[in-house]
Amino acid sequence: MDETEKLDTSLRNVLFGLAIWELLVILTLIVILVTGTIDFSQPSSLLVILLLFGLGVAGLLIMPISGRLLQAAHTNRMLKIQADYVEKLSKASDKQVEYGMQLRQNVVAPLTRLVETQTTLQNEQMTKLQNAQQQMTTIEADISKMGKRSFLGLRG
Repeated sequence: MDETEKLDTSLRNVLFGLAIWELLVILTLIVILVTGTIDFSQPSSLLVILLLFGLGVAGLLIMPISGRLLQAAHTNRMLKIQADYVEKLSKASDKQVEYGMQLRQNVVAPLTRLVETQTTLQNEQMTKLQNAQQQMTTIEADISKMGKRSFLGLRG
């Protein structure tokens, strides 16, 4: 049953209860008047009539109060449904974002591995080149020493 049907059913029940209340009050008043069970010469009879009239008016006054109670109950149900909806929507969107992030990572992972591999290879080649350059510098220094005479006149 959806919310409009629940609200409609609740409203019908309240109106039916109030209608029964008013009908009972009116029927009681009619029965009292027709059967003559009240002697109008006594002050208590006027009190009974005023009491029945007051009960009828009380029934009519209860109608707006019950309407407000129905409205408050409906508002609370709607807020609960809204909170549940927001929670489920948040969970679903979080799941979608997580899935998108994982998918993006999976797509980018081969490229990331390639870049890491290329960087490692480049670093290794740079190290080899620096070592070769250092060896060349050492060899050049040794070659230049070979052609020069040393302090004592000997060739080194």
